[in-house]
Amino acid sequence: MRCRDIIENIIKLGFYYRELDRFAAKSRNLSWIRSKNESPLSQTSEFLKETVGNQSVYRRAIANGIVEFLSIYRSAVLHIEQKLMADSLPILATVTQGLHKFLLFFQPLYELILEIERDGIYGGKLLNLLYKRSHCGVPELQTCIKRLLWHGHQVMYNQLTCWMVYGILHDQYAEFFISREQKKNSEHEPSHTNNIQKMAHVSNSDQSLSDWYMGFSISMGMLPEYIPVCVAESILFAGKAIRVLRNPSSSFRSVDVLTHQETGPQTYKESLRKKPSLNTTLTGDELLPQSEADKIESRLKTLQVYIHTKILSLLSVYC
Repeated sequence: MRCRDIIENIIKLGFYYRELDRFAAKSRNLSWIRSKNESPLSQTSEFLKETVGNQSVYRRAIANGIVEFLSIYRSAVLHIEQKLMADSLPILATVTQGLHKFLLFFQPLYELILEIERDGIYGGKLLNLLYKRSHCGVPELQTCIKRLLWHGHQVMYNQLTCWMVYGILHDQYAEFFISREQKKNSEHEPSHTNNIQKMAHVSNSDQSLSDWYMGFSISMGMLPEYIPVCVAESILFAGKAIRVLRNPSSSFRSVDVLTHQETGPQTYKESLRKKPSLNTTLTGDELLPQSEADKIESRLKTLQVYIHTKILSLLSVYC
């Protein structure tokens, strides 16, 4: 390889490093640190302009992965610098040998961030993009993209935990495939069944039932392609069920409190012992229809089998 080609490759690496570092700083909301000569007021205003509309937890996670690779690159440059200073006659072959592997994935990473910024990709769409890019024939690049995908999955796993364990939708920038439904004008909506209309009317004074019937849905645009729709529906049902169980209906809470106040602490404990068995038929606005309960149970069983299989596959890969 000619000296000119070697120098051009070094220049390309410097350009790619600068652009990747810029994307990482912008996505991690640290771009205001770069301007040291500007006043704090101008830095703050510029920072707010840049971050409005560009906030994304998934982009921030990907940026953290890019920072890892840039750190490895800096360490390699430092090592090469030490070798060049130790040699009595420095040669460019030392630079080529130490930095050639970074050319294999710095350019694809640069093209990746260009596509992300140009098309405004975030959330589940970003996971789809990384998943597609991870299927390539270059082992170094494949390892790099899979590491970025791992960072993105950590965000999704945290959102899944909040939703399925606590019934909380932790999605500040609308990037999760479970989304809260927006209220629409009734004149533009299709007609619902009588059962849904009845329960929706009752749920005006009961937030838990409102959440169950009209609160949440699957955002197909943010659903990663490698997650089946049936699994997404199971996740949706599981989160809604946990949400309802953790926030019982107002009618149930009011009856419970009034009973405790009227009977007193001692007699209230005795009344608990005299409560009817589970086989007794109960009615009330706080209870879900039997069909919905059966559907929840079926979805939860499906979800349990899927999670068990997924955990076993992950353990076989990483252990």
